Amino acid sequence: MQDTANEDVISNETLLKIEILDLIKIYKKNKREKQLKKVELEVVISTDLQQQLNSQYNSTYIRVNSSSIYKKKRLLKNNS
Repeated sequence: MQDTANEDVISNETLLKIEILDLIKIYKKNKREKQLKKVELEVVISTDLQQQLNSQYNSTYIRVNSSSIYKKKRLLKNNS
């Protein structure tokens, strides 16, 4: 009877390994999601800049809205 009781008990070491594996999975998932968000932000911002450039294509001076550049710096800093 003592033997079967011991078989049902999960060792602390095993529980710790399971917990660590779950934490690693969560970390990798979050890291991957951050990378995807960063790429999406870059696409949105570069599209915004491209639209500004296209609208002023025939102008003597090309003006780019500086808020787009600051926004990119801020968003990239927050996602790092």
